Amino acid sequence: MYEFKWIPDQEGTTAKAEPKVRVVSFGDGYEQRQKNGINHDLRSYSLSFTGDGVYIKEILDFLEERGGVEAFIWKAPDKWINRTFKATDWTYPLNGIWETITVTVQEVVA
Repeated sequence: MYEFKWIPDQEGTTAKAEPKVRVVSFGDGYEQRQKNGINHDLRSYSLSFTGDGVYIKEILDFLEERGGVEAFIWKAPDKWINRTFKATDWTYPLNGIWETITVTVQEVVA
């Protein structure tokens, strides 16, 4: 499996947690909540990378080779352990000397 080796800019990088939970509602507002599956708390990250055109092209080539389908290994800055992700979308400039690419990655179980 390929490894995403680039370190994102600190500014502009965000993490999103949205645990999957089953909820059963009873009378009088009472609820019972339960984790939905063993991998119920997968994360997604919005990442920004800034650099010259060559640096940004390396990242762009990596993402385009995976095509939003193939998973890769990445070490997220909040956990610092290797986990599996896919890149779901990215935006980048069409020209410029100093460029920024923004990528959204989602944790997957592969």
